[in-house]
Amino acid sequence: MLLLSLLLHGALLLFFSAPLVPRLDTPRPVYQVDLLSAPVKSPRAGRPDAGKKPAVTKKKAVAKAEPKVEKKTGKAPEVKKTEPPKKSVVAKPVVKEPVVTPVKTPPRTEVKVDPSSPQQTQDVIAEMRRKQEQRQRIEDLKRQLATLSASPSPQTSVPQAPLGAVAGTGHETGADFASWIKQAIVEAWALPDHYRNRGLWCEVELRFDYRGYRVGYLMVRPSGDGYFDATVKRAVMQLEQLPSAPGKSLNLSIKFDPKELL
Repeated sequence: MLLLSLLLHGALLLFFSAPLVPRLDTPRPVYQVDLLSAPVKSPRAGRPDAGKKPAVTKKKAVAKAEPKVEKKTGKAPEVKKTEPPKKSVVAKPVVKEPVVTPVKTPPRTEVKVDPSSPQQTQDVIAEMRRKQEQRQRIEDLKRQLATLSASPSPQTSVPQAPLGAVAGTGHETGADFASWIKQAIVEAWALPDHYRNRGLWCEVELRFDYRGYRVGYLMVRPSGDGYFDATVKRAVMQLEQLPSAPGKSLNLSIKFDPKELL
């Protein structure tokens, strides 16, 4: 009975202390969907933020001025006499030599150590060590700065993955409808900064018909805060029609959590 009682108490202790144990959430990769490209029905395997090439500025061609051709006439061209340019006398500026005032260096104060006082000797040794460590830290910082200045700056590169969906199995170039809708609503979601660390979140279900029109939405799990839920509704209402027709009805559930989306 004693062993059974100990087992029951241990099980109850583990059950009630489980919510107090912190969970280590593995970071998930975040991909920004390109909203300029329309979503596709069967996207290929790739990344929704790939394929963006940097804008190349084209140089405008400068039209060269054509040389003027004089018409031939029977008269000989007139030769104008050019007078030699007059020499202009420029007065040389008078440069005054700067007056250098000698800088007086303060006299060095020698610290006299009394050999009969061990405490004073230890203080002087500690001060010398502190100055030596400070000089060593300055030298280390100088070496690190020299290494950083000599190393080449990292260049931003375009993702090499093709434009598509992470779990795509089709053949079309573009993101899937779920990722595109979620990114579009998140871009339209305006939430104040002081509301982002309150632990609020809600879940909304969206419905689109086969032509891409929004036919309804439902607040499946409200956050309990009226203002928070109103900001989510305003963001959802801005997406009335998709840029391309999905060809079938879509039911999409989105969890609006500021820690994950914003």
